[in-house]
Amino acid sequence: MATGFNKIDMAKTYEPANTLYSRTFIALLVAQFLAAFNDQAIHASAMFFAINKSTLNEAQAISLMPILFYAPWAIFCTLAGYLADRYSKQSSLIFWKIAEVLITAIALLGFWLGTQDYDSGPWIVLSTVFLMGMHSAFFVPAKYGIMPEILKSHMHSKGNGLLESLSFLAVIMGTVFGGVLSYHYKGQEYWIGILLFILAMIGAIASFWIEKFPAANPNRKFPP
Repeated sequence: MATGFNKIDMAKTYEPANTLYSRTFIALLVAQFLAAFNDQAIHASAMFFAINKSTLNEAQAISLMPILFYAPWAIFCTLAGYLADRYSKQSSLIFWKIAEVLITAIALLGFWLGTQDYDSGPWIVLSTVFLMGMHSAFFVPAKYGIMPEILKSHMHSKGNGLLESLSFLAVIMGTVFGGVLSYHYKGQEYWIGILLFILAMIGAIASFWIEKFPAANPNRKFPP
């Protein structure tokens, strides 16, 4: 009898929602919005920080930023897709949101060192652009892959539309605020690091509200 109840409970746990107001979908929206915001805010603020500290000139910074952010997508895309199928997507989302907290902590350290005139500070911040690119490369397959698991098929279009619109809004806001904060806190850029760290913490907490779903293909072999 207990086994029967467990099966019923598991079936309820994995049932896609019939509404956009489900706890899991809202938690995903919050986690994704803050991840996209931090991606671009770090991108922009790292560029201005490196320029302001004369670590890079404008041409070098503008050329380097896309390489740092998008190189991980080319390097890790196959592995990211494999892991998103091999393990629970909820576990992947939580893992990378926690990783985001650590990355923003590294950025905070870099900003602080840079304001203390350590040459390593801007380079540490620049390294977090690469790390956030890697974070996104692994986060995105799990984010999109989990949509059919959390929403019923007739809600996919609305759900994807809302997810995408908020993602683009976060990208725009992150880019703008990265520049604005760099100007406002020039000489005290560690405040940017503190803000990004707080936002990453909020996003990580939100990810724990995403329900756990079984792996889509737990027996999938690594594609050599």
